[in-house]
Amino acid sequence: MSDVTPGPAGLLPGHTGWQIEYQDDPPAWVAIHRPTPTRLHVLVAHDLPSLRSKIAGAQASAPQHPASRS
Repeated sequence: MSDVTPGPAGLLPGHTGWQIEYQDDPPAWVAIHRPTPTRLHVLVAHDLPSLRSKIAGAQASAPQHPASRS
């Protein structure tokens, strides 16, 4: 893959924690998120609006963990 962006920065504001990459062959945007050391989310889209939509859907359906107790 090429054009690695460590975070969405200006590409997808509001979606922190995702590594956004563009690959040339086949042409696609790839978003990678590692919420825990044993979980991995990979989303692929042909354009940034589609990728933004997929990330929003993944974040909306992600399980919500209660705050840890002290």
